[in-house]
Amino acid sequence: PDEVEAYCHNAFNTGQLERELLAPLRKSGSVRASLRLLDVDRDEYSMQKSWDIKPGTLVILEGSLLLRPPLADYIDYSVHLEVEWDEMLRRARLRDADRFGEDTEQRYRRKYIPVQQRYIEEHRPHLTADLVVDNNDVDAPAVVSS
Repeated sequence: PDEVEAYCHNAFNTGQLERELLAPLRKSGSVRASLRLLDVDRDEYSMQKSWDIKPGTLVILEGSLLLRPPLADYIDYSVHLEVEWDEMLRRARLRDADRFGEDTEQRYRRKYIPVQQRYIEEHRPHLTADLVVDNNDVDAPAVVSS
């Protein structure tokens, strides 16, 4: 019933990511894996993505809610992007209006912003990241701390 709690625990299969991709990659320096991923529009794990990572490859893990256990243990260098809530809403209206329609802003206020607020309060990525970037102006990101 708690949409924020459900998103925090179910939107990302961190156990599978760790078990099938990150741990083998850390152990051997290479990995060949195929994972089922969440199709957000359908709300089901129906997308398939494959990786064939060779030794010496630079791997960039991009996404939200990453600087938390157990994922943070696999990240050698982390970047946290800071964006004000109003700017997040502005971008959401532009990017997600076709998908969510008139409910876009309310969806962000009800779910996505509270998820980010909880993540920031519990895991403090702005304090643990190697680099923090103010990304309110995508044309002029600014280093906050490094």
